[in-house]
Amino acid sequence: MTEKISIGRIGKPFGIKGHLKVTSSGEVLGQIRFPKQILLSSHNSKIVKNILSCKYSKEKGNFKEYIVLLEGCNNPEDAEKLSGAEIMLDATDFPGKLKDEYYLFELKGLHPLFQDTIIKEYTLTDIMETNAHAILVFKAEEEILIPFLHEFVGKIDSQNNTIEIKNWDDWFAV
Repeated sequence: MTEKISIGRIGKPFGIKGHLKVTSSGEVLGQIRFPKQILLSSHNSKIVKNILSCKYSKEKGNFKEYIVLLEGCNNPEDAEKLSGAEIMLDATDFPGKLKDEYYLFELKGLHPLFQDTIIKEYTLTDIMETNAHAILVFKAEEEILIPFLHEFVGKIDSQNNTIEIKNWDDWFAV
């Protein structure tokens, strides 16, 4: 079984034919080919569906909004039942990427690198998406939150399993 990665969250129905508004922090939803099988995860239920079509709608801060049509979703009532569900995609179905590109989920497990020293006791365990930018969550005995911005984060080296953090010591005073 391959890992399922969240690529968006279903919002409100759109129109009379069962389309849905979907908010996504990345561009994967707009790059995959359709129809595409996905997993909808909501509370304790999981449903497998096919995305039949997807159209970019607009940008809202750090997020993109798409209009999506799902298999078996033929009217606003069907669409409303799916509102709030998270759209999960097989990690193997993500589009290809260029050298030195990565998906955020691929960064989990990296260790911070500060002044050529790997800080092994801390591991990147989560990436929180916000309207402004992503937040890197490093955990050891305590949790360190670092904005994923060039002024705070440097080079990512997946071969050495590290992510450069500028001014690492400053994050302990915050």
